[in-house]
Amino acid sequence: MKENPAFIQSILRNMLASYLISGRPILASFTKIERMLMRYASCHNRVIRPAEAAIELDLHKQTVIKYAESW
Repeated sequence: MKENPAFIQSILRNMLASYLISGRPILASFTKIERMLMRYASCHNRVIRPAEAAIELDLHKQTVIKYAESW
């Protein structure tokens, strides 16, 4: 990253282009459950464990798995 920050910026721009072009806020393009799971993952600063996330977010484990696989 230190050697070539422009390259990293271009990669991020390409990855986020579809969200930025839509004109909607980035988080508005995700469903409520996806936002809950992202918030859960960022608060715990690790990969989501579906069983734990389901208990904490009061969701079914299969629902957590389904939304986590769609990322």
